[in-house]
Amino acid sequence: MSRSILLKLRIGEILQVTYDHKLYMKTFTDILLCRICLLALISGTLILQGATERLQVPENISNSIRETAMPEMGNSQLEKLLARYYESGLGGSDIWNNIQSISLKGSLLLSGNEFEMLCYQRKPNRFKMRLDSGSNRYILGFDGEDAWQCLSGDSSSAIKMSPEAARRFIHSAVFGNYLLYPYRVGKKIEYLGTTREMDTVCHLVRVALDTGYVLDYYIDVRTFLDIKIVNYDKELGTSLTLMCEDFRRIEGFPVAHKIISKSDGGAETLLLINQVKFNLGLTDWIFKRPK
Repeated sequence: MSRSILLKLRIGEILQVTYDHKLYMKTFTDILLCRICLLALISGTLILQGATERLQVPENISNSIRETAMPEMGNSQLEKLLARYYESGLGGSDIWNNIQSISLKGSLLLSGNEFEMLCYQRKPNRFKMRLDSGSNRYILGFDGEDAWQCLSGDSSSAIKMSPEAARRFIHSAVFGNYLLYPYRVGKKIEYLGTTREMDTVCHLVRVALDTGYVLDYYIDVRTFLDIKIVNYDKELGTSLTLMCEDFRRIEGFPVAHKIISKSDGGAETLLLINQVKFNLGLTDWIFKRPK
């Protein structure tokens, strides 16, 4: 399931839909958690102001700094923006370091159908989601190695996801989002200027991953919350947009309680979060594929 979690999870987050007994996955997240997108850049309504800037990796950087979620940043415009985002948009390093896991409960509305949702997520990328419509239950998980799914809650039917579905699911399973760990190998972060989104002025920060994903984060210039995330999959040529609202601070951590996701195919999903809990002591077996 930005951060404002959702983990956008902000989960990064993951949406599971069933058609003819086959599971098709769409990424939410940073939950999630979102997600980002070429379509946003070619839209005629997008007007960017300000010079672009790419985050420079310090010379002789240590591995420990590369693997720090919120390292001390320098004095460039982008570095100052990220430092402010970590503090205001994610609650700061002390709160982040004290969070090891999260559970989310809520409801997910898709094409007139409503699912009760329960998500478990643990650092760095363990993820499990259950969707229950009353007559059907779908469970998806990632244990750090295998991405798996089962239909109707029957653990005997748990199978590994296809390579394509697993790739999307694992991308969304990251705890937090891809603006964290800014110096980690395999990513490039770039500031693209300011633009107006969702009736407010936003900083636009792009993260390009060597996995083939590009994510655009729209960060409110006043609150430094990421109110919109566009996730673009260059490998498949698809995109998913998340719009995050109703942020509430839970133990100092901003969590979006209303998330609207839109795919470039036109599908729209509404996720409403009604319960957030941290540090439940989630053990490895919770995320393992039932056998």
